[in-house]
Amino acid sequence: MQINYVLVNIIIAMKRTCAFYICQNTQNHNETSNFACGKFKLLSKNVSADNRKTMMGRVKPICGLVIGIIAMAAVMSLANAFVLTPIYAVTAVPNLPAINSYSALLSFTEKVYLGQLLHLPSMSTYIFSIIMPFNLLKGLINAVAVYLLFEATLKTIKPFVRKRFNLN
Repeated sequence: MQINYVLVNIIIAMKRTCAFYICQNTQNHNETSNFACGKFKLLSKNVSADNRKTMMGRVKPICGLVIGIIAMAAVMSLANAFVLTPIYAVTAVPNLPAINSYSALLSFTEKVYLGQLLHLPSMSTYIFSIIMPFNLLKGLINAVAVYLLFEATLKTIKPFVRKRFNLN
């Protein structure tokens, strides 16, 4: 049942992202990173608890959020290293030389975009000093907001759902 929920959400988000690219005629790559980030955080939603009165019932959602933060930071760091940063490099540099292969694109990204424009010595420095801390901080802020909203609305929603769907 839970895997169906995840697949449906991924398909809906994929359709929304495709519709955005079809309707917008711009070089905006934020939708792609938003899609990847949101779907990996969604996977942590599966670690939920039914009984909130026990210690394990209170710890499981927090563990799910921590897993989501780590997964999101790792996936987004890899996406930035191999996909998003090269795309930004190609769109940011005005006089683009001929790039014939993916390895040439990565070399161009590291030498020209990171080295000359951002003054960073390597891709790993960029990922571990800028991207990873940003993603961890963003994930932490989102997780705290989600947890506080979840705790605040759970008491209101739970009786409604039980009554509406005849759950005991």
